Amino acid sequence: MATATRSAGTVVSDATYGDVPWSNPSNAAASDNVYATCGPLDNIEGPYVGEYLKCTNFGFAIPAGATIDGIVVTVEGKTSTGTIDLNIEALKGGAGTGGTALGNSITTVETAVAFGTSTSKWGTTWTSTDINASTFGV
Repeated sequence: MATATRSAGTVVSDATYGDVPWSNPSNAAASDNVYATCGPLDNIEGPYVGEYLKCTNFGFAIPAGATIDGIVVTVEGKTSTGTIDLNIEALKGGAGTGGTALGNSITTVETAVAFGTSTSKWGTTWTSTDINASTFGV
């Protein structure tokens, strides 16, 4: 079984959900302690929700006909206060799959958090063409 690891080539704040945009979203493309930030998500008028952070264009080159057994996504992050829950969804063709969104949480301590497993297909089927596409992502 072969595995492939890549960082997103394109990261943007996606306003199709939420009302607080990400600052410097492209900073999320590398593990270098330079961060994309979103917030604050609370103010006197009530809680706000961060926009989607859309990560695509991973540059995979999986051979045609290869079997996709599972997808693992690792997110590195921290909060400025408390604990927050993260939910991520796989993107097929640039859009949500309608499959399973996976959740985990992060705290004030920088942590790498895994979503999915080597056998998790996130509630849908995948081909090498799907994963190789520049529109594949989370």
